[in-house]
Amino acid sequence: MAKSKNYLKNVREQYEDLPYPPRNPQDEKKGMFIADVDFLPLVNQRCYQGKKDFTKGINVLVAGGGTGDSTIYLAEQLRDTPSTIIHLDMSKASVSIAKERAKVRKLKNIQFVLGSLLDVEDMNIGPFDYINCSGVLHHLENPDAGLKALKSVLKPDGCMGIMVYALYGRTSVYQIQHLMRIVNEDVTDRQEKIDNLKKTLTSLAPAHWHNFWNKTMNTVDGSGKYGDNGLFDLFLHEQDRAYSIDEIYNWAEQNDLFIPSPPGLCAKSRFYMPETYIKDKELLEQIQKMPLPKQYAIGEILNGHIIKHTFYLTNTENTDATLNDGTLVPTWVDDKGLGYEGLPSHSDPNHITFRNNSINFPVPKSKENIALLEKIDNKTPLSDFADLTKNEFAKTLLTNFMSMGALYLRAPKVPLHINDKNLQNRFIKNILKKK
Repeated sequence: MAKSKNYLKNVREQYEDLPYPPRNPQDEKKGMFIADVDFLPLVNQRCYQGKKDFTKGINVLVAGGGTGDSTIYLAEQLRDTPSTIIHLDMSKASVSIAKERAKVRKLKNIQFVLGSLLDVEDMNIGPFDYINCSGVLHHLENPDAGLKALKSVLKPDGCMGIMVYALYGRTSVYQIQHLMRIVNEDVTDRQEKIDNLKKTLTSLAPAHWHNFWNKTMNTVDGSGKYGDNGLFDLFLHEQDRAYSIDEIYNWAEQNDLFIPSPPGLCAKSRFYMPETYIKDKELLEQIQKMPLPKQYAIGEILNGHIIKHTFYLTNTENTDATLNDGTLVPTWVDDKGLGYEGLPSHSDPNHITFRNNSINFPVPKSKENIALLEKIDNKTPLSDFADLTKNEFAKTLLTNFMSMGALYLRAPKVPLHINDKNLQNRFIKNILKKK
């Protein structure tokens, strides 16, 4: 097991007793758990300027892979490519579940390693094109040591997909955690701690922050969907900290790392943008003169409900694809396009309204706009969009579709990605039913 001095024995024991998230390997036959940060077209757009062909094979590390959500999702996307995914975790119970899930799916591109990410530099693995570390660093005694360890095995042009807890949106969580440390001060039995937690949660005043938070956020942990495993991970964890988004940017800068594009994925990027909330033009103009990290810090507090920060980290700047690169092809996430032929609503005769991720984006119905929509055909490069650099509406259209998670940008040489629905269909048809 791990050699690191700041390796926490209690944390490992927690995940041996209560693997998280709890998964039934047989459920792989019913559906696939999607880890948004690991959607490879988005990784490509944010970290490789849309120009990396993952079908040629990449090396992937899932650091603190737990019961396998990210590992399985990445392995399915990279099935039939010369890629290797290393699933690294310190919990035998968690690794066992992840292995069984891979066995059900007959995935052959995963290597399972038992150990701590803090020791990754001494494991003779890597270097890696992509590292996933989702929901792990904030459970380390020294998160910075964990980030440095991961950076040590990242390729110079590589990318990390990170998720850590957000500070303000978890205010009620930390109230309950503090409360339970007092209630369970002399309790050592893990099940007794859980029983006390359940009794305490039913004793909260109706107007308590937690009751409001749980109603508005409806998290799987707070709702009890993940049972004792989820409740313990949320309210009784042995080691837990959170970050504001400006702390995240400072953390990246201190480690000579860069955050491409805004934090958050797809529609959630808007949560960090002050213009999402501020309607006063004078105030907004003043704020938009500030550096972007400060703007995002303002957006986070204006929102108040961001519970997780999900972002990419790279060794170099300017890795994200932009509309200024005329060689790139706007590509629908869905096969037929979540656009003109996707989910338009014709209830308004003057607009076509597109919906995704709880966002409505109305497009005025005109010949020019319909022609523009039809031009997004997964083949036409940006250079063929007439006067795109001068057409502010066209920019807005494409930017909004990308922020909705409906479009991504890719180089023409990069093959079309198999969407999530067809990934599962491929598994069921070609693997599960194959005799």
